[in-house]
Amino acid sequence: MPKKLGFLVIIILLIVLVMGQYLLLPAYQKLDAKDKEYTKLEQDLNEKKRVAQDPKVFEAKLESVRKDLEIKKAQLPDKKEIPQLLTTISSLGKESGLNFILFRPKPESPKEFYSEIPVEIKVEGGYHEVAGFFSRVGNLDRIVNISNVVMEKPQEEGEKMVVTTSCLATTFMFIETPAAKEELNKKEKPRKRTKQKGKTKEE
Repeated sequence: MPKKLGFLVIIILLIVLVMGQYLLLPAYQKLDAKDKEYTKLEQDLNEKKRVAQDPKVFEAKLESVRKDLEIKKAQLPDKKEIPQLLTTISSLGKESGLNFILFRPKPESPKEFYSEIPVEIKVEGGYHEVAGFFSRVGNLDRIVNISNVVMEKPQEEGEKMVVTTSCLATTFMFIETPAAKEELNKKEKPRKRTKQKGKTKEE
């Protein structure tokens, strides 16, 4: 009888252990994850309070955001630069030894602060020439993404394998918001001076 009782106790302990592993452990892991999430939110809140209470910290954060925005703007051409950028992309393809079959800009797709300007491209050339073209485009100062690459119709021409490659080259144009334009106009607008009875008044 004692042996049977001991065996029964062992079985019960094993059942409890298994149930704890499959039921309690996931619940504990979820609780731990929630606790970490709460800690992170609390830290973020304290950081925001500190920034709001200290004008110097706020100004430093604001200046950091402004610099980051300027860096991103420098990589996005404005409207007047787009034709030159497209010409540059076409020239890079020819310099890489590719023969252009298609180079067709598509309608721009406006977003909140920028527009996507996609260009359908189809070229003929060797694998190395295509790879060289993509590498040159990737090294441009402006952001140009190459996507939807399809290589087909490989043909031998002498000692070189020539393929027809289709792709979509997408560049991005910065869009100035009305508020930003108004601020820029205020800075650029010269102050007028009027004379009133020997006094100079700024408008």
